[in-house]
Amino acid sequence: MSTAINPYVDWLELPPSVALPNHYQLLGVEDFESDERAIKAAYYRRVARVSIHQSGVNAEICKDVFVRLAEAKDCLVDPDARTKYDAALRKKARATKATAQLELRVDEPITSDVQSASVVAQRRLGEISGASAGYIGDAVSPLAARGIKLPYQSNRARSPFDMISVMRSPEEILAEVVESRGLTAYQAKRFAEKNPDDLIIGPYLLEDELRQGSWGQVYKASRVSTGESVSLRILPGTFKDELTSLKTALRRAKEVPSQRFQRPIDCAEKQHIYLASHYIVGEDLRSLVERKGALQPAHAVYCVARIVENMAAAQQAKQLHLELRPSKIIVNRSGEVFIRDLAIANTVSQRKRHQANPGQMAQVLPTEHLHFLAPEVFLSDSLPSFQSDVYSIGCILFYLLTGKHVFPGHDALRIVVAHRETSVPSLLNQDASLPDLLDQCFRRMLSKKAGNRFSSYSQLHQVLKQVYTQLGVSAVSAKVLWKDVEEFSPLDSAPQIKVRRFRVGRLAIAAVGVFALTMAGAWGASQFAAKKEIPSPAVIENQPESPRGPEVLRSGIDTVPEVEAIDSFEIR
Repeated sequence: MSTAINPYVDWLELPPSVALPNHYQLLGVEDFESDERAIKAAYYRRVARVSIHQSGVNAEICKDVFVRLAEAKDCLVDPDARTKYDAALRKKARATKATAQLELRVDEPITSDVQSASVVAQRRLGEISGASAGYIGDAVSPLAARGIKLPYQSNRARSPFDMISVMRSPEEILAEVVESRGLTAYQAKRFAEKNPDDLIIGPYLLEDELRQGSWGQVYKASRVSTGESVSLRILPGTFKDELTSLKTALRRAKEVPSQRFQRPIDCAEKQHIYLASHYIVGEDLRSLVERKGALQPAHAVYCVARIVENMAAAQQAKQLHLELRPSKIIVNRSGEVFIRDLAIANTVSQRKRHQANPGQMAQVLPTEHLHFLAPEVFLSDSLPSFQSDVYSIGCILFYLLTGKHVFPGHDALRIVVAHRETSVPSLLNQDASLPDLLDQCFRRMLSKKAGNRFSSYSQLHQVLKQVYTQLGVSAVSAKVLWKDVEEFSPLDSAPQIKVRRFRVGRLAIAAVGVFALTMAGAWGASQFAAKKEIPSPAVIENQPESPRGPEVLRSGIDTVPEVEAIDSFEIR
């Protein structure tokens, strides 16, 4: 660890004469600032500025600075604590005759926080070679006119149309975000790597990395214009040819009546192919089991019953999932169970069915997928049905009760063969205290032939209700487990920001221009029509009749059987 570094001077650009900065100096606000919003915004900017040093030889120093920044923020946002601190600060200033130093601090010209952050970040990275290196824009840049400079050099080629564009540029949006709220740790990292342009994906601003999924990286993002939090998945380039089918699947997923599916919002190709969905706060079952171990039987049955209810609603909309596994199920602290990725799961399962040899999929799919797929998925002569999802739900039940897979192992071929040929293990061998009815239910869900499984979700749900009654857990509260679910989001404490994406003045001018062009076009069309000869009625009557298309004969409409109502139940 380097001992020569002074984080307050080198990182926060405080004067070297300030040996130990006070809270206001530490956050970079005016002394005795009382605006809570300004204090919090300054805190986030300082954290973003310091966060680029949290790895490497200065990691320990960075931790100490983070602690001091948090202490300063907590003190200054509390009115009572701030009043006491201000009184002590004034008394100390008088006692040490340091008034001159405080006045110098107030009168000292300070650059904008965005520009200051850029100088510090780039100087630390050795990326500044001159007084103006690394900044956006030029003499005619709208940012330069406002005195705002971003801490990176944009890779986006500027166009003459940017001068009259109604849409605000990504750098302008980012500038307003930095000014208003500061950067998250992830955004600060992208700024340091000089890749901030990628933070704007279509109408969304990336906020944080959530996970690396099988179908691309997933981020927490926000809609720029409204501040709405979304889950944004950046899909691999292989989905480019399937964008149309993905949009169709997304539209159909919106028709599912259940509110316990992750609601898809939109998908498009803007720099990347992305899929935006409703952001769900909670923890997936795979993470929960890996962290806490196998669930209690009552909670496992509770989760599975909720999955069955959700999938019954999907069946009403003629939807299958076919990619069900613990990582696709989210539970929150209220015990609500959500299923995610219905739209993209339909697209992926359709891709698998179009494979020339479905059996070859086992060689490319992660083993985590194979542990929960029905055996008929790998057969070219069979079509999956809702009973394929029933099989996956049974595998999830076993995983929740035992913390293990039905057929453990890491060899893809052996896992597939085991699901197709090996006898299903008994739950009673795992836990003899489980009801025999639950073991029978599990074995039926995992029947090798799809036709031998439950004939409807309603039938399966009724059996699960009986199992739940036999467990005799009426005195157990559902909150015993769910209170430990990890719901923390690193951005919960960060204020949402809404950024206007259109320039109102230019939008009004453009609207006037479009209206003028429309009226001019209408006038020209009327003049052209007036000059044309109008054919006489006789000519019209003598014209041959337009050929008619073939008639469509309908013999009748098949009735669609009604789905039985499903009674929900709660843990009491």
